[in-house]
Amino acid sequence: MFMKIEDNNKYAGYVSWTARGTQDGAVPAKSFYATKGSDKVDVTEAFTKGVTVDIWSLKLGFIKSNAGSAPDKVWAASLTEPIAQPTEDHKRAFSVEIDIDGDTYLWEQNAFGAYIAIEDLGRDLNKSAPLDSDKKPLCMLKGTRAVGSKHVTYVPELEIVRFV
Repeated sequence: MFMKIEDNNKYAGYVSWTARGTQDGAVPAKSFYATKGSDKVDVTEAFTKGVTVDIWSLKLGFIKSNAGSAPDKVWAASLTEPIAQPTEDHKRAFSVEIDIDGDTYLWEQNAFGAYIAIEDLGRDLNKSAPLDSDKKPLCMLKGTRAVGSKHVTYVPELEIVRFV
């Protein structure tokens, strides 16, 4: 189901979650979107119908955004061994490959709401993931929830539908 990619920079596009909508107004609040070149395409409906997540590609760590240059990414060697935050400017992040309509996208983000969604998905996977590394969960967006006390953000709720 997933394309084998020789060069990690050759995905169909990159997926992001936006709690507040994009600054240019192209994507509304509480939505997933794919970036293909300079185009932003709302893919929330695809998540509602179901996307396949390659849990075996999941990386956790930190990303520091650098204006005008590539972000500084620091990934843990293992999902079970967390790493310390490299600097105060580095924010918790994840990277995972997902399949949308037969194309592989990279969902790599250091947004708080998206990170919480991946943490929640990880807990669900711990309870129900098959040990067969060929199996991947088909996950569906079942809604969002607000979190935070001082600053509220929205977290996408991803539900494991089945393993494929």
